[in-house]
Amino acid sequence: MWRLSLLSLVAFVASETCTYNPDAFALCGKRCKRHPKGRARADCAVTCLMEEVEGLHGHCAGCFGAQVDCALANCFYICPHKPAGGGCKQCRRDRCTSCEEEEIHP
Repeated sequence: MWRLSLLSLVAFVASETCTYNPDAFALCGKRCKRHPKGRARADCAVTCLMEEVEGLHGHCAGCFGAQVDCALANCFYICPHKPAGGGCKQCRRDRCTSCEEEEIHP
């Protein structure tokens, strides 16, 4: 029984589609920017994103939390001003781990 439940959970997580939410990304970046770079800032962003985006959890929340930290560290002058803009998206593609399905399967 546990094996079947674990397999079901793995299948659910593997099928999760991550969708970028620029408003939540910007809000959580602003909320968490004062946290130390790395795990502390990413954890702050995960908590914030899960509060702001209904249904966001698991892999996607963790991935986007890490991406908020990465964007603040590497794209700070681009993303806070226009998180939905092409410059921010390109910077995240070039310098951060991909989360969005369209970026994983171009």
